[in-house]
Amino acid sequence: SGSSVYLKDGYLPVIKTENVALREDKLPPGTGGLVILCYIQTAGGKLQSHNGYVPLADAAIEARTGDRTMTTKSDGAGYAVLALAAGQYDIQVRGLTRKALIEKGKTIFMTIRAGKRMVD
Repeated sequence: SGSSVYLKDGYLPVIKTENVALREDKLPPGTGGLVILCYIQTAGGKLQSHNGYVPLADAAIEARTGDRTMTTKSDGAGYAVLALAAGQYDIQVRGLTRKALIEKGKTIFMTIRAGKRMVD
């Protein structure tokens, strides 16, 4: 069991965990949704395969457009949800930057690999 992401155009994305009821909150006018999953890749293993990922909890996330910067943190499962004004953004986690085009009423899902851990 883990988290699930529920997306519906025009509504704020929802990260559903076992004990949280689903909500349907409309996106504010002129905004779009962004879901980010921050993680560390795991790979390797001589005795047992360890391919997968570990969520990156409490990662500082910056969303920049023009001279505006918004900051948030990922939750315990590595997720963050933002409602942003439509436009082009630079999304930064641990010095890694990705581009995101936010469209009014639409939601995008972005993964950011913030490291790799080799397991033996």
